[in-house]
Amino acid sequence: MQQELRKHLLAIDSSFGSVYVCNQCNRVHLGLGETHLMTDIEGFQSLVVLLQRAAANFELWAEDARSAASNAWNREIGHA
Repeated sequence: MQQELRKHLLAIDSSFGSVYVCNQCNRVHLGLGETHLMTDIEGFQSLVVLLQRAAANFELWAEDARSAASNAWNREIGHA
């Protein structure tokens, strides 16, 4: 008799963590180093949306920071 799998692996990065759905508790488990987060499917989907928004805003912030640094460098060179 074949035993039913306890979890369905969604993603894994050996140096960062893993995400899986437990077939027994029907929750998503997110493991990042010593941190373990367990949530329902809706909570996981909300987390994905939040992280996507954060990633997009981070890109905007990083571009602004690069632009500000470049402008400061150009001003410094112009005054030399």
